[in-house]
Amino acid sequence: MTPLISFVGFARNDGYVEGYEDRLRSTVGMVEEQARKFGICVEYILVEWNPPFDRPALHEIFAGYTSGANFSLRIITVPSTNHRGFRGAAEREMHPGRALNVGFRRARGRFITSLSSDVFLSDGVFQYLSTEELNDDAVYRLDRYDVDPEKTIGLAAATSADREAMLAAAVVQHHGTLSSAMAAYYGLKPLHTNACGDFMLMGREIWHGIRGVPENCSVACLEIDSLALHAAVASGAREILMPDDCRLYKIAHNRMTSRKVTLLTSGWRMSLARYLNRSLKSAKLNSLIRGLLDAPQRKVEGLAGVFPSMERNFVVPALYWHWRGKQVCLNGRGWGLNNVSLDERVL
Repeated sequence: MTPLISFVGFARNDGYVEGYEDRLRSTVGMVEEQARKFGICVEYILVEWNPPFDRPALHEIFAGYTSGANFSLRIITVPSTNHRGFRGAAEREMHPGRALNVGFRRARGRFITSLSSDVFLSDGVFQYLSTEELNDDAVYRLDRYDVDPEKTIGLAAATSADREAMLAAAVVQHHGTLSSAMAAYYGLKPLHTNACGDFMLMGREIWHGIRGVPENCSVACLEIDSLALHAAVASGAREILMPDDCRLYKIAHNRMTSRKVTLLTSGWRMSLARYLNRSLKSAKLNSLIRGLLDAPQRKVEGLAGVFPSMERNFVVPALYWHWRGKQVCLNGRGWGLNNVSLDERVL
């Protein structure tokens, strides 16, 4: 059967966080359990990017696992030869954007979403997917809740009801929709870009229309998820916010992207930006000027050099796409390593 939903995640068994293998097995196992419980045909694609030679491969982690009637686990392996050459490739062994696009390009589901390997979805998500008439030209978004890992020990062994209660009690931060005031400040459409990289469900044709997330030359992959959301809506898709009981829980750790980016608030760019900010009354014009000045630039922990400001990297392109009102293509026709033969295992 053609899956209703393709969940796409990227993974690399390199000890990125403590207990990584158990987290990965738990996430996959819970998605399978919920798909079976609510009668949804689902596939879970794990893109194993640049696997380390000295640790078990993903298919070994799932040794003995067998997909069910309405759930299949696909592991697609991208060898190290496809990782070399990117900026920061030597410092960081994962390229999230390109890894996701490998899965997006090969997904068979009517709808496709990214799903990180350390997150859990509430039963409300699957209840919604099983009862609502999903729209092929819509983008479905929900809120993310970060949870304390110490309070989720034993989560995999808990019953469905106990798991929901355990996750809700462990919440340490809620990533809701960005305020309309913030969107107005930048002149952007008020889309739910907050933590959208963890879950952004779109029709397969929308993903193929915008050609996945941006495949820039840097492993930092800053704002690629927000760019994809704005590209989809600028191309004609409609954003739908799922009900409050549709939640994504993410296990917090100290290597989350938001904790690794710092702003460079000194230098001539920032001095000029501050001067113009005092002189001009229009917040939108100020954000455009900061985009042109590329200020403030950013540092990413563990990567050499500086990276573009959020205004340059995200705000200016998003404003342009909505102003133009035409189909946005984020990559070339070969996106997702379409012309590369990759090893795939269906467990």
